[in-house]
This record gives sequence, C-alpha cells and structure tokens, in this order.
Amino acid sequence: AGMILVMTACNTSKQPSEPSLENSIAGINWYLSKIYLPSSNMEISNRKSFIKFDREKQSAGGNGGCNSFGSSYSLKGNVVAFKAVFSTKIYCEEFQRQEDAFFKQLELADKIELKESKLYLYKGDAVLLEFVK
Repeated sequence: AGMILVMTACNTSKQPSEPSLENSIAGINWYLSKIYLPSSNMEISNRKSFIKFDREKQSAGGNGGCNSFGSSYSLKGNVVAFKAVFSTKIYCEEFQRQEDAFFKQLELADKIELKESKLYLYKGDAVLLEFVK
C-alpha cells in the first residue's frame, strides 16, 4: 500500500503579492520628522528620535531623542494601538519638550499610514506624527 503525500502551498491567490502594511514597516528605523501639535508643529531635523516595529514580538521601540522607549503594539489593517509605552527617565533640556510630545502623541495614535515612503500616525483624521526612513 503506497502512500502519496501531497504538499500544497498556502497561498491565498493575490497576484502579485502586496506586502502587508506590517511587513512594509517592520524592522526599519523610522526617524521622527514632524510632531503635529494643536499649537504649532515641531519640525525635527536631527535623526535621533525614531521608532522601530518588531513584528514577531509585536513590540515597537526606539529613541525619543534622549531616552530609549518601548511598547507593545497591535495592528489590524491600518488600525494601530500602542500599549504600555515606557521609557528611561533621563532629563535632557534640549530634547525634553520634543520627547514628551512624541511619547504623548504615540499613546494617542489609533491609525497608521504609509505613503510616499513616509509613515504617519493619526488620531482619527488628525495627523500626530510623521516619520521618514
């Protein structure tokens, strides 16, 4: 009695395969380029502040300009949530205002968008943060 083993690849036929948003943003340092605030926008010219997504661990982390930070995140389609954002607590005169605003906006974010190689975080329709590669 011979046994035949049939192996099939699990490919939900979407040709050509469009990388998911999560795959497109994972493992890259996204440098903070702008913080959108009600009072005025903060342009960020230094490349110290960044966020990086780790798909396997469902975690995001990086640097606020002075302090390292981390969080867990969930992403379904373009709906995002950052939970348990924590950071080291070094006070840096030069970056404190920027860093506080960055972390605050991150916790508010509920939507993520990738367009023209920029990454945007929103709360509803309002842009909170803008990142570049």
